[in-house]
Amino acid sequence: MTEDKFLNWFDELEGFVFRSERFYDDFDHAAKTTDYASIVKWLRAAYEVGYNDGQQHSEVTNGAKKEN
Repeated sequence: MTEDKFLNWFDELEGFVFRSERFYDDFDHAAKTTDYASIVKWLRAAYEVGYNDGQQHSEVTNGAKKEN
C-alpha cells in the first residue's frame, strides 16, 4: 500500500513535468557534477513530508482514542 502511494506521488504531474522526471534530472546532474545539494534537498523534503504525515496520523489516532 505504501509502495502504491509512493509511486502515485512520484509519478504525479508537477507543473509541466512529472515529479519523477525532475528527480532523475536532478540526480543525473548531481552525479555528473558531484554537487549533491539537490539530492539532499529531495531527501529533506521527503523526510519533512513523512514526518508531517506521521504527525497528522498520530493526531487522528490519538483523537479517535480520546473520543472512545
